[in-house]
Amino acid sequence: MLFLVIMTFVVALGLVLALAFVAFINVAFGDASNRADIFRRLWQPPPMHGAGLRSWAAKTVERVASTRLGRKRSPGFLGGLTREIQTGVTHAIDSACQTPVSTMEQDCRQRRFAIIGVSGPEVTILADYLRANRPPKDVAQIHERAQRNVELTSQMTRSEYENSGITCPLLGGDESCEAYPVRPLACRTGLLDQCAGNQPATAGYSACLGCGNRLVEDDATAISSGAEAGLQKALASVALDHSLYELNSALSTALEIRDAGDRFIRGERVFAGCKKLD
Repeated sequence: MLFLVIMTFVVALGLVLALAFVAFINVAFGDASNRADIFRRLWQPPPMHGAGLRSWAAKTVERVASTRLGRKRSPGFLGGLTREIQTGVTHAIDSACQTPVSTMEQDCRQRRFAIIGVSGPEVTILADYLRANRPPKDVAQIHERAQRNVELTSQMTRSEYENSGITCPLLGGDESCEAYPVRPLACRTGLLDQCAGNQPATAGYSACLGCGNRLVEDDATAISSGAEAGLQKALASVALDHSLYELNSALSTALEIRDAGDRFIRGERVFAGCKKLD
């Protein structure tokens, strides 16, 4: 009799544990699936171009950033927010080309001589990434290049800068970006010319630049610039520094201040002495 009672208890316990495991799997994977669906819906651009697409990107980023900024801001908060926006913007730009920009090579051919504007969140995540993923010697060299560029370009106009041959401080010896996974929003449109040609238009978008059509590049730029504007507006709404800074100047400062991100999110004007872009 005792044996039957024990066996019944063991079987019942096994069933309970099995059901609990199934429920856990459903919740875990179900939540992950739901989050993925929400992400795709949020960052899927509408079938429009130009000013309309830029407005969509600005409103989307402003909504996401404002929601996050309205919550408790713990240490490391700024990096998480910036990565979320960068991932979303890349997904949106990928939708403009069947060969995703996010899977292309990391060499920088189009923007290496350009003036690059960055917000506080973008440049702090750049500095954090470099310190975590590059040898100290490489980080020191990037810092030196940024400082040298600041000195060389301090009196230059935008046109003079972009024709001076001065390269981005993040450009490695093989012309690859040293911080590609967290590259600024402005740099997420520069590789579209590497798309394979002869791809058909999909979802209201033209074929990629490999086919000789610049509309995709224009769409990518609209998404990128709109996202930047949306982030600036969200930062301003909570009285945080919403200025756009020249990359060399801001990166040099961010590499000198290890806790720049946490100080920025507390409202300190970490980049007050850096060169602003109009």
